[in-house]
Amino acid sequence: WYQRRVHGKQWYQRRVHGKQWYQRRVHGGDGRITLAYLHASFQREAEAFVEESQRTPGIFGRKLVVRNVVYEDSAVGHLDIPLTGGDVAQPPASKGARLAGSGPVPVEIDGSLLEGGGQILRMAGGYSALFCVPIHISKIRAGRKTPGLAAQHLESLKLTRDVCAGKLTKDFVGSTDVTLVPSKLAPGRFSADPGTAGAITLMVQATLLPLAFAGGPCRCDLRGGTDVGFSPPLDFLMRVLRPTVATMGLDFTVECVQRGFYPKGGGHVRMAVSPSDGIRPIDLSEQGEVSRVEAILYSTRPLGAEGDLAVSQARPILARLEPGAGYEVHVEQRQVSAPTHVAKAWIDVVVVTTTGALFHGGSEPQDLPGFGKGGKGGKGGGRAFSSAAELLSQAARSAVDALKEELSTGAAVGERLMDQLVLPATLAQGKSRLLGAELSMHTQTALHIAGLMVPGVRIEQKARGKLILVEIDGVGHVAGQVAPAARGEEVPRTKRGDEEESDAVVHLDRGALSGAPMEMRRDFEEDMRRLSQNTGAQVSTDSGRDRLVLAGDKAARGQAMSELEQILLFYQIAWRR
Repeated sequence: WYQRRVHGKQWYQRRVHGKQWYQRRVHGGDGRITLAYLHASFQREAEAFVEESQRTPGIFGRKLVVRNVVYEDSAVGHLDIPLTGGDVAQPPASKGARLAGSGPVPVEIDGSLLEGGGQILRMAGGYSALFCVPIHISKIRAGRKTPGLAAQHLESLKLTRDVCAGKLTKDFVGSTDVTLVPSKLAPGRFSADPGTAGAITLMVQATLLPLAFAGGPCRCDLRGGTDVGFSPPLDFLMRVLRPTVATMGLDFTVECVQRGFYPKGGGHVRMAVSPSDGIRPIDLSEQGEVSRVEAILYSTRPLGAEGDLAVSQARPILARLEPGAGYEVHVEQRQVSAPTHVAKAWIDVVVVTTTGALFHGGSEPQDLPGFGKGGKGGKGGGRAFSSAAELLSQAARSAVDALKEELSTGAAVGERLMDQLVLPATLAQGKSRLLGAELSMHTQTALHIAGLMVPGVRIEQKARGKLILVEIDGVGHVAGQVAPAARGEEVPRTKRGDEEESDAVVHLDRGALSGAPMEMRRDFEEDMRRLSQNTGAQVSTDSGRDRLVLAGDKAARGQAMSELEQILLFYQIAWRR
């Protein structure tokens, strides 16, 4: 049967030689079909249908005939796939080569959109591993000065690959497109080392959730940079992100063996992640009042009396964050391990509010006076410092100025924390509320990838004065949710007399719905609705778990199953007996 709607009238349907033909639809603004995909066996009937439509007043039809598709990859080589019948000419394939159509089609992601950098890779890779959906990312960092994968991006993807026991293709520095085909998550020990000062905290962002849903305890040995520019420092991870996601049910610990800095890295962190049985939503919709300020003055060399002086000078500076507020101020000085050639100092500050909101501020590590090139360290802000105490006092002033500006917006979530909470919030069972200032490009990118890869998630952005309240209604993800199972299992429901009613659960190929484009999923759900109307069975889709549930009496389910087989054949979705 063919379907069409003309100027808002009902769908027009008809059968062709007793066979059934189903279409994927994209609806235009006036309700007409603007695009239909047809199986090749109906080519002649379809052409006649278009010609007939063109003769009908007010109807304009066009056609595009695609006679073959060319498929290429490194394993199979060149493969011509005719769409008008006939055999497919297949070149000799190596053992284990993956032919076209042997698995779910990867989700296509444009790596140049929005932030156009590592955030796309980290978010997409994390969702790919969690939902076991393959992804293909193209145009990686296309708008950057040096396009393609940098060492730190590559290492994050490799770590994600290892966590999900997947396959990663075109995985080399400079590559502008990669494909990740994940397998089942499993607990274990993992390691990553980009060989540079690549940020360890961003490796954690890429893999924390997959590790938490691996089904058991996981340990990671990570090397690179702990405190480097253009990325969250290690203290943000340990003192802000960790306690925040702990309220959502995520438990992990971090042990810093050695700090690492630009340009050589040398940092070493051990992380242990406990298994999660589900994520709770979080409400950070009110900033509250400052209740406590905690600052740590770090150095990689002993400071002696200079350290005590720096603490005494930093305390009144931090007390000026909100004059007269009466909050606690805690300051301490710590020496930390670092590569032998490094002599640096910096400050990390965490602000705690009455609603439990956490804000991070600080300074980038600077060479101590007397160190650096030619012993000319201690420079910052266009001036040279004569002592470590002076350097740290100025670092405290800069940190307080930045924190004042952030708190003055009224936001309850800082810029760096906001983009890192998107992923866990989309997996939570319930609605998370995050109040931020103007959304950063990293946050906008995280929301874009979430909307693309998380079927069923609902994301709203509501203006609250100059602030934005992001509401994320998560999907309630649990460990092993997308694991494949046998098709056609019967789920007992109720008994009516001697007849037992049940739901027929049809398990689809992994990623068939959860990894499909949004338009395809909408079309598929519409077809299921019409199938329910035509057969009397209730056919519902569970996209996140790649399955269908058929409810109703035995006869209705049998008829629906017969029709469903044809629909799945049209969509080229595999299902198992």
